[in-house]
Amino acid sequence: MSDPRDLVVAYRDSLQRHGYRADSSQEHAVHRLDALRRRVESAVATSSRGLLGRLLRRSPDPGAQGRGLYLWGGDGRGKTY
Repeated sequence: MSDPRDLVVAYRDSLQRHGYRADSSQEHAVHRLDALRRRVESAVATSSRGLLGRLLRRSPDPGAQGRGLYLWGGDGRGKTY
């Protein structure tokens, strides 16, 4: 069974539910967004290991978890979707 928060599964389910066609560029973006979600969740879990752990750890490297994603494309490419 897959993770219920898996964006790829949610994307595919939504396509089927709404009768949309799959798009390889959109699916690639969804995979990248899901990877970003997992990195953010991991960083949050690591940073919330108690007050002492947060006080003793070094300042986080802003590039260590990666940056966000910039979605771009023409009208009708599904950026909002």
